[in-house]
Amino acid sequence: AALAIPFPNGTLLYDAVASAADDILKPREGRKVIIVLSDGDDNGSRSTLKTAIEAAQRADTLVYTFQIAPGPSHWARLSTETGGHYFPYGSSLPAAFSEIRYELRNQYSLGFDLQGTKPLVRSIKLRTKDKDFMVQARTSYYVAP
Repeated sequence: AALAIPFPNGTLLYDAVASAADDILKPREGRKVIIVLSDGDDNGSRSTLKTAIEAAQRADTLVYTFQIAPGPSHWARLSTETGGHYFPYGSSLPAAFSEIRYELRNQYSLGFDLQGTKPLVRSIKLRTKDKDFMVQARTSYYVAP
């Protein structure tokens, strides 16, 4: 599904990510991914970077970000905290999509049955015994109330 949001007040990227996660992806089953191609700037969202990350995590959605212009970007945090990947300015778009395709085909999903426990947000850190393997995972998860 595609999401089109008019931008009368500037670039509302945090709002777009939060809305896609909450309104479109959260009710869906299965693997969910948002791919953002942006200059990395947000200048008008009511949502913050933190609330966009939380919305994606609650929707169990990976966010992959590709920065299309030079300059500072907070998108790396959005990607790493949701288990996705950040591609900085200058990255090859075809190579980025190949890597995304590879990651999505070679991932595992872990589940936790912790309904009704406190706190509602739990930190998570995954690592392997074998240092030759790389783990790419989100940094926290939400316990369903």
